[in-house]
Amino acid sequence: MVMCRGKGLEPRLEFERNLVEFGPVLPHSAGDEQEIAVRNPCNFPIEFYSLECDRQYLEEEKILRLMRGWDEYNTILLPPRRVNEKLPEELTNFYDGKVSQISVPSVLDIYCICLHLEQVKKMEEAEQMKKEQAEAAAAAASEDGTADATETAPISNELSAPTAATATTAEKAKSSQGGDEDNEGECGSRECGS
Repeated sequence: MVMCRGKGLEPRLEFERNLVEFGPVLPHSAGDEQEIAVRNPCNFPIEFYSLECDRQYLEEEKILRLMRGWDEYNTILLPPRRVNEKLPEELTNFYDGKVSQISVPSVLDIYCICLHLEQVKKMEEAEQMKKEQAEAAAAAASEDGTADATETAPISNELSAPTAATATTAEKAKSSQGGDEDNEGECGSRECGS
């Protein structure tokens, strides 16, 4: 058993003001700037930065996210660094190796993908048009009273199939009305004929 004793050092910063208020800013204007003095009362250096604006932090974060070894608390153990010191060279080399493995698609690949997506879109539009035409034909037949309650028009991949089924249903309705040519009733021969 090894007995260890130590004294922890907690970094602290003192800000000149606790609250900073910015005035209204108009779009496309120069904005509003304020200066704030920050003092380090500790006897060791402290580094602080903005998480959104510090480019080095953002680059290091990308590198660290690729690393293995994160625990369930979303932490990873690394050797301590001095102020302004970069990540260890092994980590940056690992990151560079991973990035070089990612293939960048060529212009031809992108062109082929665009062509494929365009063809898929055209096919979907054609299917949607067929579906709408079949629904319109079925709706027209039901509004005219030509379809039986138990009979529905089959939906097919061919555009003419729903029209033919509707015409067949119309002919059955016409024959049930007595087949009179002059009787236009619900479905006249001009609407439902060939």
